[in-house]
Amino acid sequence: MSSSALPRPNVLERLSVAEPESTSDATDSLPFVLILGYVLVEFGRPHNWVPILGYLHPGVIVLGGGMLAMLIKRPAIPTLGKWVLAFLGLMLVLAPFAYNNGMAVRFTRDFGLMTVGAILPIMCFVDTFARFRKLLRFWVWIHVPLALYSITHRGVGVGSFLADENDFAMAMNMAIPYAFALLAVEKGTTRRICLFGALGILVLATAATLSRGGFIGLAALGCMLWVRAPRKLVSLVVVVVMAVGLVVLAPATYWKEVGTISRSTDENDTGYKRLYLWKLAWRMFLDNPILGVGPANYQYNNQFYEDEKETSRGFHSWGRVSHSVYFTLLPEYGLVGTVLFFIIVIKGIMARRRALRTCRSQLARQDLSPESRERIRFYQQMLAGMDGVIVTFLVTGAFIAVLYYPHLWVLTAFTAAAVRLVEIEVTRIAAGDTVAPVAEPVMHPAMAAVLGRSRSPA
Repeated sequence: MSSSALPRPNVLERLSVAEPESTSDATDSLPFVLILGYVLVEFGRPHNWVPILGYLHPGVIVLGGGMLAMLIKRPAIPTLGKWVLAFLGLMLVLAPFAYNNGMAVRFTRDFGLMTVGAILPIMCFVDTFARFRKLLRFWVWIHVPLALYSITHRGVGVGSFLADENDFAMAMNMAIPYAFALLAVEKGTTRRICLFGALGILVLATAATLSRGGFIGLAALGCMLWVRAPRKLVSLVVVVVMAVGLVVLAPATYWKEVGTISRSTDENDTGYKRLYLWKLAWRMFLDNPILGVGPANYQYNNQFYEDEKETSRGFHSWGRVSHSVYFTLLPEYGLVGTVLFFIIVIKGIMARRRALRTCRSQLARQDLSPESRERIRFYQQMLAGMDGVIVTFLVTGAFIAVLYYPHLWVLTAFTAAAVRLVEIEVTRIAAGDTVAPVAEPVMHPAMAAVLGRSRSPA
């Protein structure tokens, strides 16, 4: 059913100013619990820590529950969600015609389950300040044990899309901005100290991976966090402390690995092989410029574009991914899919920019209630952090094949939820959630006359 045909609840009705968001009923509805469950299963990966849990199929439970919630509640899908569904639709069209259509169908199925079972529910059911704050806090803290695992296991992750060092570095880079943003809005010394510690652990986990792409993404992230932060001086201090901590605590092998960036074109370097795989991707794109070769099919078509020089050296590309989100998009989806992907990215950036402007204009008001000011400021910090997340994704993703990982799509869902909540808060304020201006004291006319005579020159 088209989302445009779904019933749209009256915003003012849904958002009575007196709505008790802090109650457990308002915060922990079943769809929201399933969203937290998805974050726990997909990113916390308890079944990798305790393998026996895998027999319970936790992914099936949380994604199936999310799909069922969408089917029963039939919420209105935001614009960003419709664009994600359009990308899924393109995958459905291309998958049957791919060279390895079995793999294409499998990746399309998995992407569809993630989209309908997790991404759309985040967009639709994270619909109060309390839920959004709880989700973002949970998101940050779920990455801390992952970071500690990587630090103590030579930079590798616990499994799945978090196993490879480069993939894990990007995951840490994309968690850092949320911790940075929470540090600016959380109250209480203990909570802030814990967040600062978490921030340091996430940065050190990136260093533990020895990932050169992760380092470039981290550097770009540091710059973006300062540029987009509402409080420039405080943010600069935090970024500098992070940088100094990285310099002091990162192992010497990390800086040695970073130093090899300038030699990445040497034939014996992994960077050379990455450039070669990019060249094959470009050739594949030129042969299939409109719709590409289909989902997850670069690695099964690159053998047709190999160089004789490389094959004679014993290097074969079959089964190897392109090691770049861009050189995954171009050969697998052609111009149509690449344009669609960047529409999603750009629309997310534009939506955050509009919401940030709204936050700044609301915070400039003198009659804003303390509760509304707290909520608006929280949204402002999170939205600014999300701009850092997209930068590190686009930079780090240039060196790893992360198109089908959940990172970007979760960011898109967070963006849709945050933008919607800003609109809801503005509606709440317009409905009267403001502080009445303090009336000026009125002076009795006789007293005013006496004061006037006393101040007049003799």
